[in-house]
Amino acid sequence: MAKKETVKKEVSPAGLAYYPYLNQSDTKFNANGVYHVKLTMDIDDPKVAAFIEKIDGWHKKAMDDEVAAMLDSGKVKTEAAARKKLKAGDIPYAFIEDDDGEDTNLVRVHFKRSHRVPNKKKPGEFYVFSITAFDAARNVLENPPSVYSGSELKVRFEPNLWCNAKKECGVQLRMDAYQIIKLVTGGGATEDPDGFEEEEGYEGDESTHQAPATTAQEAEAPAADVDGGDDGDF
Repeated sequence: MAKKETVKKEVSPAGLAYYPYLNQSDTKFNANGVYHVKLTMDIDDPKVAAFIEKIDGWHKKAMDDEVAAMLDSGKVKTEAAARKKLKAGDIPYAFIEDDDGEDTNLVRVHFKRSHRVPNKKKPGEFYVFSITAFDAARNVLENPPSVYSGSELKVRFEPNLWCNAKKECGVQLRMDAYQIIKLVTGGGATEDPDGFEEEEGYEGDESTHQAPATTAQEAEAPAADVDGGDDGDF
């Protein structure tokens, strides 16, 4: 199996949240919980189009890296033989159709992060992760508001390239933070705003702000134990 590659953190273009689970993790299909959000974006925006191309590039790289690993191991003799064994895994976005099944100019991009991950070296113990919230002015929100669908957000993430035992290869957008630009509400990760720009929009009051800090648990977690990559449908 090809070694996973962790790429530097990226920040998405702004999009509208769709069924976000950011204040607490979703345990419906995973008892250990998953934080996730889909952002709806306009593909006619050049920044969004470039972002989708970048995701496609990561997806291709995951497959290319696995081909190289198979050739290096001697399990196959040619690139063509290696590629025949591979399958394209899920890609973390989907274009949206209207009620008549026609394409629209909208694309929905999926970001997620496991809340608890079993420690493979110490059975019964877990690595625990959280998602950091920032307001539009780049202040950390210690007590972030409930984020509902329709909120305008940016997400900071790492592209996690993976291949599984079935030789399916893909990319997961593993988020560690989000920025609230416009809030719609019904009522650790590294806490450094690096990557986010100051925006006109939602600002928490002083009671919600928190000084930036580093979550030690995350820094200590081995990359191989953080996320399984292929752990859900996009």
